[in-house]
Amino acid sequence: MWHTYSFRDLFTTNLDTACTSYKYKMPENIRKHLTRTFVDDLTTALMTKPSELLDTSIIYGDLPPTKEAIEYLRISGDYYLTVAGFIPEALCDRYSEFEYYLYVGKYSYFRLAQRLPREAMYNSLSLDYMKIVYIINETFDLIRTRDGIDIIKTLEAYNKTRHAIFRKRLTRAGLNLAQITC
Repeated sequence: MWHTYSFRDLFTTNLDTACTSYKYKMPENIRKHLTRTFVDDLTTALMTKPSELLDTSIIYGDLPPTKEAIEYLRISGDYYLTVAGFIPEALCDRYSEFEYYLYVGKYSYFRLAQRLPREAMYNSLSLDYMKIVYIINETFDLIRTRDGIDIIKTLEAYNKTRHAIFRKRLTRAGLNLAQITC
């Protein structure tokens, strides 16, 4: 019997599965934020690429204490998290850029946590950033496996970058990387 699920249900179910896989108890406020970002606002999060000039200010903590700066940090954190978690393959030819996305995304949330200490979500997003990237990545892997994973593209991305995120995808797909010779 076929059940129809909304994408929201599909995302949250697979997000919970990925959290279990990583033995991560995701706080409810982060779960809601990720659901909002990846289900409701995914195109919005991907539309506005942050300025690399301002990214330097994020890293060094030089942004002015204004509402615009706080909004920019939100946009930046969500953008880099979205790219790293949803489409890391787009960056597979540019390993250093992938690391840049991870670094600036984490720092965006860190700077938000400094400026908005009452909003604990940003502190958690900063501290658990890499784990959350992996969880989002696995969430979309689980969604894709409903129709089959594209192992060849993931293998190509892994061979080009040797990044752990692709190794984990291949391992979850059942490949023994020690036996892969290409």
